[in-house]
Amino acid sequence: MQSANLERVILFITKVLMWCVPILPIYISKSMFFLFITGRNFAFRVVVELAFALWAGLAITKKEYRPKINPIFISVSIFTAIVFLADIFGVDPYRSLFSNYERMEGFITILHLYLYFIVLVSLFKKQLDWLIFFHTSLITSLFISLIGYLQMVGYESLLNALGHSGTESFRIDSAIGNPIYLAAYLLFHVWILAMLIYRFRGDRILTIFYFTALVFELFILYNTVTRGAIVALVLATIIFVIIIVVFWKKIFPTALKLRIVGIGMLIFLIIIPIFLLSIREKIQAGGSNPSLARLTNYSLNESTVKSRLTLWNVSWQGFLERPLLGWGQENYQFVFQKYFDPVFYNHEPWFDRSHNIVFDWLINAGVLGLASYLSIFIVLLISIINATRRDNNILFECLALLALLMSYFLQNFFVFDNINTYIIFFAMIAYGSYITSTEKKVLTKGLLNDIQNKKAQIFNTFNQRHFLGVSISLLILFLIVGYSIHFKPILESKALVVAMRVSREYGSVDQIIQSFNRVLHYNTFGDTEARTQLAMAALRISYNPDISSDDKNRFFQFVIAELKNEPSKLIKDVKHLHILGMVLAKASALNPAFNIETEQVLQEAIHLSPKKQLTYLSLAEFYFSNHLVDAGIDTLQTAWSINQNFNTIGANILTYAILAKKVDVVAETRSQLRFDSLDEFSLARIGDAYDKVKNLPAALEIYDRLLQTMPSSANIHQYQERYKNIQDRIVLDLKS
Repeated sequence: MQSANLERVILFITKVLMWCVPILPIYISKSMFFLFITGRNFAFRVVVELAFALWAGLAITKKEYRPKINPIFISVSIFTAIVFLADIFGVDPYRSLFSNYERMEGFITILHLYLYFIVLVSLFKKQLDWLIFFHTSLITSLFISLIGYLQMVGYESLLNALGHSGTESFRIDSAIGNPIYLAAYLLFHVWILAMLIYRFRGDRILTIFYFTALVFELFILYNTVTRGAIVALVLATIIFVIIIVVFWKKIFPTALKLRIVGIGMLIFLIIIPIFLLSIREKIQAGGSNPSLARLTNYSLNESTVKSRLTLWNVSWQGFLERPLLGWGQENYQFVFQKYFDPVFYNHEPWFDRSHNIVFDWLINAGVLGLASYLSIFIVLLISIINATRRDNNILFECLALLALLMSYFLQNFFVFDNINTYIIFFAMIAYGSYITSTEKKVLTKGLLNDIQNKKAQIFNTFNQRHFLGVSISLLILFLIVGYSIHFKPILESKALVVAMRVSREYGSVDQIIQSFNRVLHYNTFGDTEARTQLAMAALRISYNPDISSDDKNRFFQFVIAELKNEPSKLIKDVKHLHILGMVLAKASALNPAFNIETEQVLQEAIHLSPKKQLTYLSLAEFYFSNHLVDAGIDTLQTAWSINQNFNTIGANILTYAILAKKVDVVAETRSQLRFDSLDEFSLARIGDAYDKVKNLPAALEIYDRLLQTMPSSANIHQYQERYKNIQDRIVLDLKS
């Protein structure tokens, strides 16, 4: 093949790889663990590596394929470098570099996003390149929105085929797998559609198509019921429309009379939220529209808001401890365990993110990391302002890009990024570099004109040997490295899914051990998750009456040995210790030789996170199972003293104190316990305890409370029978 033809082919293939990246959000890897996350990330990394290797061969031969070193490129490069330093010097560098199956981030993802950005800014230097990219992403988002719509109207068979795990019935998450992630993903496409509507406003058919797509995606976005994304979109849109109205003459010079439409839209955008908030109490009380009720529920006392505020305080304390470069990515659990706030007793017990982009980067990479992240937005803003001063024709598109970045940043105050948003975000940074460049090709009026005016360039200086030398060397390097960081983790993820299926279907102990051995022999970053799932299998097996004590004992020994194989870190992971302690506690029921170690492990976890009540509960359960009632009650009392709002602990204290006939403890606990906030199962256990010690009046009182407060319980008939039985026994006792 001639050099000119080879160059054109390689350039086209590289661009096609980049155009394929926006399609990845529809890829669901059902055979891998975390089916909505792992496959997409691995696919993204492989595609980027292929494209980067081909691009590097082009760049080494001709200057025109090299990126323009402008402020945007420099800011992204500095951000990547600082994150690398933060991860290397973090508290767990291995985890910071490679992450885990649940998140699939770490520096390896940041690095691939950087390579992806380099290829985009180097090769996408024409309008046609970006139009194809945006339309590919748009079609993908419409497909995902269609799946979301089918989910909303109840196509359960489709969702099951996708491997859907389920969410709140009135919130849709489509193929993205999470309503919050779906909302953030669609947020980008709302503004991309706004750009396309303006760009092709002279084409009636395209305008109708884009506008219809915009309305549909806004409808799906609303039905994700994601408050952060919707509020961010409304605020950004209001500011966007205000600026459009101010600069209407420059943006729409031939439609000055339509300025009133922009003003009307602005008034509408301001009035509707105010109106909804003014009647939100009626909406909350009505209960007929749970989506609207959730969207209008903005209160500092709302549970999600309270948990976020508390979480940010935990993050702030962690930042103050390591302010310069932070803790490294994927190490938030160490911050959370050290500065744990007991108000989380009724929330997620193992947070691994701040759920706020500012605090996330303060923890991940310190003040330097946050500053470098924010500098990307600042540099983009300055570049866009300068570009609009040079060229009024791009004013609308630049304003839409700024509104996109604003809404994206605002919604990230309540959530965090994932591969679906990262792909579009880094692409939009690259697009910002393109649209603000003084060297970009002159914008044409339409896609067809661009295609017709596109002329083939004769590449007389393309050096095949240089290209092949660089590209093949990089491909070989990526293949060698990729075997360890891509191929083996993929195989381990697939093997883990199989092993979990074997354990849940109650395969024999030998089968389960064999399947998990196949998982762990890959020895990748997935080992931690594999050992966690192995521990969960052990806990399930402990309740299986069909497995003999000898087999259970043998399996527990295998599990404990694997949990101890987890690499030691500079800071011990309380979650891992807690899981190990629970497994040891179950093993000690079969083999008392584990008793001392069980207590030591759980006590160590308590020492590392002294306010985490969950660990106290596990330790107390261990004591009670070994008939150490006093130690168990003392442990529960210590846990309850940390936060008495955790009423379940008080119910446990009362139950065990009743059974142990500790009159003083019973009296003290009853005086502090809020019975009106106890769940039915806690009440039933207290009633049963009173019944067992023959305190029938107290038992009757508890069951009477159950009948009064839980009339719609599925167990109501059972409670009624117990109440009547106790009542009859009291009558018999009185007669006798």
